[in-house]
Amino acid sequence: MTAQPMSERLKLAAFGLSQSRKVAGARLKALPGLSWRHKAPRIEELLICPIDLRTPDPSFADELAAGYFGLAGETLDLKGGSPFDVPSPSREFAVALHGFDWLRHLAATRTVEAEQLARAHVDGWIGRCGHRRHGVAWQPGLTGRRLLSWLAYASLIMTSDNEV
Repeated sequence: MTAQPMSERLKLAAFGLSQSRKVAGARLKALPGLSWRHKAPRIEELLICPIDLRTPDPSFADELAAGYFGLAGETLDLKGGSPFDVPSPSREFAVALHGFDWLRHLAATRTVEAEQLARAHVDGWIGRCGHRRHGVAWQPGLTGRRLLSWLAYASLIMTSDNEV
C-alpha cells in the first residue's frame, strides 16, 4: 500500500473537520432552547410569480364595481358589502369565492380601480375569515388554491412602496 502525500492527508483532515463542525452546528441549532435564535430571514419581495393560464373575463371588474359578484353560475348582490359577509348561495360559489381564482379577472383589466377592489377583498377575507380556521375556506385543497392565487396575482394585491 502506498503512502499518501502530506497534502492529501491535510485536505482529508480539513474536510473531516468541516463536516464535523457542520454536524455539531446543526445539532446545536436543533436544541429546544436555542432554536428561537436561528429563525429564517424575513422575505422582502417576491421574485417570481406562478402564471395563470386560464382565460380572464375583464367584465367581471365592472360587475364587481356595480355591486354584483358572479361565480359558479350564481350571482350575489353585495348591497355595498363584502362577499364574505353575505351567505354563499351554494357550496360551489363558496369554493370559487374562497379560492380567489377570480383575481385573474381583475388582473385582466389593469386599472387602479381593479387593484383597489382586489386589495379590499383580500383584506376583507383576511379580516373576516383569516382567523377562523374552519369551514369551506380552510379545506386543505382550497387553502392551497387560495395561496396559489395570491402568489399568481401578488403584483395586483400587494401594495407598492409608493403607496404606503
